[in-house]
Amino acid sequence: MSVAVALVGSGLVIAPQPAAAAAPLFVSVFIDTPGPRGSIAVVGDSLMLGSAYEAPLVPGWGPSLARMLADRGWGPVHMAAGVGFQAGRMVASNPGANMSLWLTNQRAQGFDPEVIVASMGPNDIIACSGSVACAADDIRGFMDTAGPDHEVWWALQTTAIATNQEAWNQALQIVAAERPNLTLWDWPNIRIAEGIPIAPDNTHLPGASQYRQRSTLIADDVTARLEGSRHIGPEVTPPVGGPSYEYQPLAPTRLVDTRETAQRVAAGGTLTVDLSVLAPTLVGSNAAAAAVNVTAADQASAGFLTVFPCGTDR
Repeated sequence: MSVAVALVGSGLVIAPQPAAAAAPLFVSVFIDTPGPRGSIAVVGDSLMLGSAYEAPLVPGWGPSLARMLADRGWGPVHMAAGVGFQAGRMVASNPGANMSLWLTNQRAQGFDPEVIVASMGPNDIIACSGSVACAADDIRGFMDTAGPDHEVWWALQTTAIATNQEAWNQALQIVAAERPNLTLWDWPNIRIAEGIPIAPDNTHLPGASQYRQRSTLIADDVTARLEGSRHIGPEVTPPVGGPSYEYQPLAPTRLVDTRETAQRVAAGGTLTVDLSVLAPTLVGSNAAAAAVNVTAADQASAGFLTVFPCGTDR
């Protein structure tokens, strides 16, 4: 594991207080050990900064969110968090605070995470002067950098100004409705439900124990909702000499989400997904096969999914 620390700005006082008052204002945590769940990046502003601290860098803090994710089977894990960090569009001229540019630079160095965990917004919405439309464009810019084939998990935000908080979180919800690869985490309400106190600035948390609790909640939620699928079983050799077919690539489309339809699948249960009914404009009557992604989310216990053609034995 390597930890890089850089001090930025001057005369800044950041939460959490008082233990981290003299702590670094920017922290990178790189854990390069591969994990079975795949690679993951974590980016965030000063609220996420407290989740990057750990001893001996900041005595009495940690473990960091990066380490918690690694302990849950993710890896490599690269994390960057700091004061003033933004999604990117509003600080294009400041690469030190531009998380879109950070992600681009990481890819240039060979790290292309399958999942990206983001906790940003209070700085972006200030730069947007509270505009929902501006904030939505800012979020779209980061999502474009991530790419449609990467999953992005983004925490709704708490901010010092209530109208800014409402505007930014509304923008996140707008973009989530457009982008199937964007998953939101309702931090403001989860914080209340979990009884986690907030600092007087209504943005950060009071100290190490509260950040540790938040990091644990994030690591558990990300792992439950975005862990990668795995292939189990023998490989199948494609038939030779049969008819040829054309592969038609399509933009990612979420056809079924049982969290929204209240169709939770019980252990041993089966859910029939008829693509010709759900997506007749995407799957023509002459289609011979379809490529799909299936993900388990919010599972009650450990298990697995099996996908097989309708009308055949499992």
